[in-house]
Amino acid sequence: MAAHDRLIKALNPLYGDDLYTHAGATYPLRVLRPADGQTDVNSLLVGDFPRDFVDPAAFPARDDAHLQGRQATRTLTNGLCYVMDHIETAPLQIRAKLGYYFDMIATCDAFDHELRDFARGDRDDTPLREAFHAAVPPGNAVYNGRGRAAVIGGAVLTVFNHADGYQCLIGQRPAQMATGAGLYHVVPAFVFQPSGPERFYAGEWSFTHHVLREFGEELFAMPEFHTWKSALAHDYFYSHPAVGDLRAMLTQGDAQLQLTGVACNLLSLRPEICALLIIHDDGWYTRWQHELTAAQHTERQETRHIPLDTLADLPDDLHLRMAPQGAAAFWLGVERARVLVTERG
Repeated sequence: MAAHDRLIKALNPLYGDDLYTHAGATYPLRVLRPADGQTDVNSLLVGDFPRDFVDPAAFPARDDAHLQGRQATRTLTNGLCYVMDHIETAPLQIRAKLGYYFDMIATCDAFDHELRDFARGDRDDTPLREAFHAAVPPGNAVYNGRGRAAVIGGAVLTVFNHADGYQCLIGQRPAQMATGAGLYHVVPAFVFQPSGPERFYAGEWSFTHHVLREFGEELFAMPEFHTWKSALAHDYFYSHPAVGDLRAMLTQGDAQLQLTGVACNLLSLRPEICALLIIHDDGWYTRWQHELTAAQHTERQETRHIPLDTLADLPDDLHLRMAPQGAAAFWLGVERARVLVTERG
């Protein structure tokens, strides 16, 4: 708790005193809510798919030793990613560029670890963040992606109707994860990035598309792109039975995917698109229980089903035990899910 308090005390003078709070706990986040009626997750994305790249040579601060340390202890891939260029708030929208995952680790993830070390008392200063903010003012960093590879993430709270009511799905990340190891998170949670060759890029510039893919991979252990032998188009995985079932439910109104906000993680200075996936079909879990159970340890060491009405079995001290962006997606999703359930009667 002392480390968390020191962390929040360090963030307040830099990024303002309007950090996200819930149930008396303060999170190292700025949360940007969508405009009234802005529920379409793809309304957040500006224009055609990005073609311009960020320039790592222009980064005012980076820590390649940190990157090398992560490479030595984790299995990392330097994948192409969508990175934040600029966030607009009325309506809520993100302009993006292209960048690489390793540049994110050397900048944003290094900022995160440096500040956490400072909060724990393992160091007395934050030279990386200070060098960064000498070029990019703190008030600008929330909305502008300049000076780092601010890889865009996705955090989706999945809520499903089963037995006595609706349940929220959360998982605890295993120790070998590249970021947020050991912390709880919503499921699915992912890096927003193209998975296939360049001819797929236009079709992959869709948040709905990414949710479908990660839903299959994280909840059902669906194989990733490189293992598909006949991936001729960006929608190669739409034929997967669980993904096909979800697409049918979304079309029929038996499931809904809605934007709930953008969480700006002030530790890493990265944005996370938050959304709710709510499955109203009360036969879905029974239909897929065997497959869901078999895949429950895919990128998770523990899986919990949290009742939407009571939130019983939610981990204590969520602000300490959940990835900050995951906590934002959870609370925003719970708020929206309760409204949608009430509306359905």
